[in-house]
Amino acid sequence: MRHSLKQILRGLPVALAVTFVVPAAFPTAVSAQSVDQQRQKVEDIVDELERLEERARQLGEDYNEAIDTKGQLDVEIAEAEARIAEQEAEEAFHPIHLLTRRALVIFGVSTVFILVIVYWAIGTVTRPMKLLGESVDSFAEGQFQKAIVIMIICLQWEQDGALPETRAQLLLK
Repeated sequence: MRHSLKQILRGLPVALAVTFVVPAAFPTAVSAQSVDQQRQKVEDIVDELERLEERARQLGEDYNEAIDTKGQLDVEIAEAEARIAEQEAEEAFHPIHLLTRRALVIFGVSTVFILVIVYWAIGTVTRPMKLLGESVDSFAEGQFQKAIVIMIICLQWEQDGALPETRAQLLLK
């Protein structure tokens, strides 16, 4: 619109020149019109030019507002496109995220299951060894206690008198 205003302002001197030169070039046309009529015509043209200048100024302001609005809309469109692209990416990777979560859950459950089985297997395999160790301990304790009892009996017999070898041999068996 500013371009149109420039054209109008460029055309103004031409219009004024034509207004004043035409009557000078063609005196017959001037004689038909009075000076007052010509002044009125010039005033009408000037009024029309002022009205057109005001209209051009208003159109320029409207154009600037439209350009600003377009800029804002361009920004909003870019933001909306970015949100749409982000949402499309999220939707595209949603199944992968679900599969990853499910795989982690399955991994966790499998790990717990394997740990339970290993604990049970170790307990089952080591139970006979544990029982054997307890048996050896109790046997050793029993033999040790039996030897202590025999020694106590032998000591009492020695104090009482001679230890018959047959009794000692019987006790040691």
